[in-house]
Amino acid sequence: MAKPSSDETDPLTGLCNRQGLLRRLEDRLEAARRNGEVGAVIFCDLEALGVIGERFGPAAGEAALRVAGEAIADAVRGIDSVGRIDGGAFAVLLGRVAADQALAIAARVSTEVRGRRLTWDEMTVPVAVSVGITTFTGSEQAEALLNRGERGPRASDAA
Repeated sequence: MAKPSSDETDPLTGLCNRQGLLRRLEDRLEAARRNGEVGAVIFCDLEALGVIGERFGPAAGEAALRVAGEAIADAVRGIDSVGRIDGGAFAVLLGRVAADQALAIAARVSTEVRGRRLTWDEMTVPVAVSVGITTFTGSEQAEALLNRGERGPRASDAA
């Protein structure tokens, strides 16, 4: 995965920010239009982020975001792009991918994140994400595609 430039980097996680992810998605959509490729976006929403922040403080919430972001990045292919798009929401751009392969990558992301733990104030806090997928063929607009995924079901903030 290519490192984002400084203006396209989320300062908390070191991943792409929304702007960087949008630029990469526009590139993927253009490639899909040109080459007839199919791609997908995996949307990940950090579960119980509000609860972690309320119970342990904002720094613990930020640490949970870093743990989740690192796990998501570790679970994807080198050609994929990972970014934090808003609060506890992450997205993974998958290019040149069949639907079954996208599902397998999404499952791997979920498993990788659930396998991580945040240790805070001598307590172990589980980390998990809710995952959703949308596919694209090149006829979509990047912003609309990201917005569509963000409007999907969000993770509950319940404990």
